[in-house]
Amino acid sequence: RNAEIPVHHLHDHHTRPVRVERFLPRDEYVRNEVHRHDFHEIFFLAEGSGEHMIDLAVHPFTAPCMHAIVAGQVHRLGRSADSSGLVLMFQREAIH
Repeated sequence: RNAEIPVHHLHDHHTRPVRVERFLPRDEYVRNEVHRHDFHEIFFLAEGSGEHMIDLAVHPFTAPCMHAIVAGQVHRLGRSADSSGLVLMFQREAIH
């Protein structure tokens, strides 16, 4: 059975086409489920390590580093408990 890959949306993107979120260290390794977006993301990782699966290719990383995800790409981020950084999320119309 083929499971459909969930699509995440940038809430309130009509009035705010850009969002920035900070992520901080946790008590354990963090890994989200495979998904895609209808918006773009740029991850700025200041601390930590892990792996980012993008379009079925696994990319190990050690901070400091940056990752870019374009709308529609399938991805899953796994990061160490000590990782921290920012993620910039934006709709195409935010670029002028």
